[in-house]
Amino acid sequence: MATSIVQSGNYSLQIDQGFATDAFTLDDPIKGLLNGTAGVLDGALTFADVTDGTLNINIKRGRQDQGDQFSAGTMSFTLNDTLSGGVFNPFDTESPYYDTYENVPGLAPLRRVRLYRYDASNVPELLFAGRIVNYDYSFVLGGLNTVSVYCADDFYLLAQTVMDELNVSPETSGERIETVLNLPEVDYPTGPTARNISTGTVDLGHDSPYTVPQGTNVLAYLAQINDTAEFGRLFMSREGVLTFQDRIGSTLNPVSVEFDDTNTATPFDNVGITFEADQVVNRVYLQGLNGTSSTDSDTASIATYFIQTESITNSLLHDATQISDAAAYLLDPEPQARYTDVSTSFASLTTAQRDAIAIVDVGDTISISKTFPSGTGTTSLAQYLAVEGVEHSIDYSTGHRITFYTSPTTVLYPLILNDAIYGTLDGTNALASTAPTPTPTTVVTDMFFFQSTSTNPTDATTRYISGAPVAQQSTYANANYIAPVAGTITAATLTWVASSAGTSETISTYVRVNDTTDYLIASVGNTSGTKQFVNGALSVALAANDTFSIKLVYPTWVSNPSGVSIGGVLLFEVA
Repeated sequence: MATSIVQSGNYSLQIDQGFATDAFTLDDPIKGLLNGTAGVLDGALTFADVTDGTLNINIKRGRQDQGDQFSAGTMSFTLNDTLSGGVFNPFDTESPYYDTYENVPGLAPLRRVRLYRYDASNVPELLFAGRIVNYDYSFVLGGLNTVSVYCADDFYLLAQTVMDELNVSPETSGERIETVLNLPEVDYPTGPTARNISTGTVDLGHDSPYTVPQGTNVLAYLAQINDTAEFGRLFMSREGVLTFQDRIGSTLNPVSVEFDDTNTATPFDNVGITFEADQVVNRVYLQGLNGTSSTDSDTASIATYFIQTESITNSLLHDATQISDAAAYLLDPEPQARYTDVSTSFASLTTAQRDAIAIVDVGDTISISKTFPSGTGTTSLAQYLAVEGVEHSIDYSTGHRITFYTSPTTVLYPLILNDAIYGTLDGTNALASTAPTPTPTTVVTDMFFFQSTSTNPTDATTRYISGAPVAQQSTYANANYIAPVAGTITAATLTWVASSAGTSETISTYVRVNDTTDYLIASVGNTSGTKQFVNGALSVALAANDTFSIKLVYPTWVSNPSGVSIGGVLLFEVA
């Protein structure tokens, strides 16, 4: 029976009791009757609904970043044993959850557990399916007795299983996963309620270096297939289905939920943005188990961000071309500002929004649009994103919160003949067109951050800054970005902070393009130690691979400023 949670919906937390209440039982006067209806040979397992006795539930599934490895999804919840009259006590033989026929507790480790949420049509939707790993009981004399329950999805079982020696044959990545799951020592369930395995896009090695040794951990080997060869996603879905998705790239998935802060779509109350050096990969070394290897690099990125290497020496790839393609795929030479996560409370959502957001899963597509101040007005940054991880926090007194962790994606829509948008043949996919950009008032798909470390400016000089955390540069070549796609710089805001302000001569700041053309951001002259250079009406058109930088033109001061640090951002709208 579902239980209502404040401003969130109806939920049902169910635990497998481990025995069938309608199973045939020898010597039982009712269930032991031949041809009876109360006791049958294939009795159904009984799930106990413990929702009423639950204080809180927390779920973590997937991963927080595209570079992380997928691990077992987890759910934990706390039961109030005092409020429930002690029925969760494993020593209570009178508990309705006690298996009196086997004389053992019905609620025990490795029993199945599932959490449902019911939508507006009273259709149950699974939020988590897995198994209980352990119960922790806390009995307090004269106080509140609680049971903390820890659960994991079926990755936990795969992590406890090892393989016999496997002499592999020519297979794609998905086919190899199916082979492993079908091994007798693994014996993973089959069918669409247990597996959803894509074929994969690469061929795995199959000669002697790729033989899988006896004792290899099943989950570790499946992760090796994904993390060294396919570079897709391998996870347990919210419904408990083992899911393998092809190499991450453009997607045909429709947008599941649109988030914004203007009350025109699903609202959010927290969003994370990252722009960091750790994103950069400008040198990749990838080696197959047969010794075939490839190195790829981006010299322009190395010149700006130094060498940032990713090295994989145990790849299950074997073909030289596919190894080279994978090395190129892993390059990520330019850091990009992007949304990393978004959170919202069900209390702020409509019923329809709650129903839609509750069932978003890893691999689905969402969009986020946020409004930022720009000069005297505002502008917006909107991005399509793939969901990499999902977290639920459910408290019976405060309601349900959900957080999605994301990675960049490009949405493609199926070709529709004669359609003005979807009937356009795209250069990268002849059977799909790029999705229309999410629709805030001003659509901006990226931000470029600029910064410089503490510098003492000199008279009548020109300096340049980009995203690297270094001092102001005297030459454009040492401080510029490369436009990843065609677009337009629409706004800029820079903050100048000096430990000693100096006199009030005018400083001018510009966007400089291809080291040939300047676009004024602002000119400021005052004696404040903090100066703001803001322009919300820029229109600087960039072609793909154009370069651009922030240019600073200094006057001749009566008294020079010192200890100057600068930080700022350009907003970039895709053409």
